[in-house]
Amino acid sequence: MDYNENNLAYFQKEMAYLDETRALFIKNFPKVAPFLDTKSKDPDVESIIENMAILTSRIRQELDENIPLIAESLINILMPSYTNPFPSVCMQEFALRDDFSEKKEFIPKGSIIESKPINGVACKFQTIYDVNLLPLKISKSFMSNNKSDYLLNLNISITIDELSTKELDIDFLNLYLGDNIYFSSPLLMWLNNYLKFIVI
Repeated sequence: MDYNENNLAYFQKEMAYLDETRALFIKNFPKVAPFLDTKSKDPDVESIIENMAILTSRIRQELDENIPLIAESLINILMPSYTNPFPSVCMQEFALRDDFSEKKEFIPKGSIIESKPINGVACKFQTIYDVNLLPLKISKSFMSNNKSDYLLNLNISITIDELSTKELDIDFLNLYLGDNIYFSSPLLMWLNNYLKFIVI
């Protein structure tokens, strides 16, 4: 086993701690430990104390050096998201221009988007899925009840007067539930677990 300056520092700290503890023990129990009196330098006692200090200093050093690794391993198992690098993300809202006359706009996955510059620096983000931008908006949303069932009503309107729902050829719609976790989480749970039917 190799020893270095760190081992010596831990040994000296342990010796100082043992001397302090021994003095306190002798003060409280003078009759029980007459051979531990600091005034008497018994070589056998001193040898035992020094060997004990070597062992305990190695244990303390191992704990100090390895506890961060043990803690990191536990966190990797219990909460891996805390130690794994996670890139900056954002929720991007897209909107069609007022003079837009097409039925839809397609934004492919992997498109690069730049943020507004802050102190001359603009952050770049990359979209992670395809976006079909449609001339639609939620004009009204409300809850109602029908006997034993609760109904979530969404009034979705087309922003271009000349278009109809058939012309848009809508296969699916992505709904953003909002950034308020106390509202969006229960709503997502309701939609996933308790949704019975959708009426258009």
